[in-house]
Amino acid sequence: MSGPMITNEQVASVVGYADGAAAARRALRLLHDDAAIEGGRDRFDVGAGRLLNSMWAASLGDAGSVVTKTYVTGGRSAVRGATLTILLYDAPTGELRATLAGDHVGVLRTAGASVVMAEHLGVSEPETLTVLGTGYQATHHVLAFLQRYGSIASTRVVARSEESFRRMRADLERAGLDPARMPTPVADAAGAVGESDVVVTATGASEPVVLGEGLTDGTYLCCVGSNSAARREIDRAALERASVVVVDDAAVAAKEAGDLIRNDWPVEGTTRASDVVGGTAGPPPGGGVRIFESQGLALYDLVLSETVLERLGGAEASPG
Repeated sequence: MSGPMITNEQVASVVGYADGAAAARRALRLLHDDAAIEGGRDRFDVGAGRLLNSMWAASLGDAGSVVTKTYVTGGRSAVRGATLTILLYDAPTGELRATLAGDHVGVLRTAGASVVMAEHLGVSEPETLTVLGTGYQATHHVLAFLQRYGSIASTRVVARSEESFRRMRADLERAGLDPARMPTPVADAAGAVGESDVVVTATGASEPVVLGEGLTDGTYLCCVGSNSAARREIDRAALERASVVVVDDAAVAAKEAGDLIRNDWPVEGTTRASDVVGGTAGPPPGGGVRIFESQGLALYDLVLSETVLERLGGAEASPG
């Protein structure tokens, strides 16, 4: 059997931001309990400035699953965005359970992991949110944090241009965001960051957009854009200000967390997200900045894809 084909629209019809957070939380608990394997991401040069990205993970046990996710970056995808494809297999039989368009799964699970880490690192009633970037991930992080935290009264976005912010605002309007909670564009990134309880960097920057000297103790800093050893969104001073630096997975971070690699920060000095969620790490010490270096895990995709398939029940999915 080839399994059903599930579109981004079908994914969006059955899961939302809370489901993305639940999937990330469950995936991290599986890792903590040694009930899953994270294979990480490999990149292959396929010519003309393009890279084939491949990720995989597996949950263990009699009802285990295996997931692979592939997409191409560079070339035209650098402008139009990559198209992600997820294959979900039944581990015991090797049967393909479903093929999913992975774009919406990807933003839900990434934003979900960011929210989960905020919760577990003690972010309770933030009032201010600043997001650097206006792309797909930035937009969905705005929506996810505003949905989770009704206490956020002020949201600011640092955009490269007025046009990029207008596109983001249009996406937020289409998503049904309350006009009263619509973000305000700001040009002074340092000022906005210094006044924020939560800061999200979701850019394609190769050099720091957030400097440690401008951060305020207690701020939750979530870095989601630097998943390449060649890029960094924060400087070393930001890491030096941290009371805790959390990574999705140490092996993955050592390979592609540009914020750590470019700043010569040892992965041994970080805390695994699975230990935070599983309770092994304990609460972070008071004071300092709380940093989450998000590289993304295929296991997040696996758990959320299983949720999608369960809710669709195969009835609404297109036949393979």
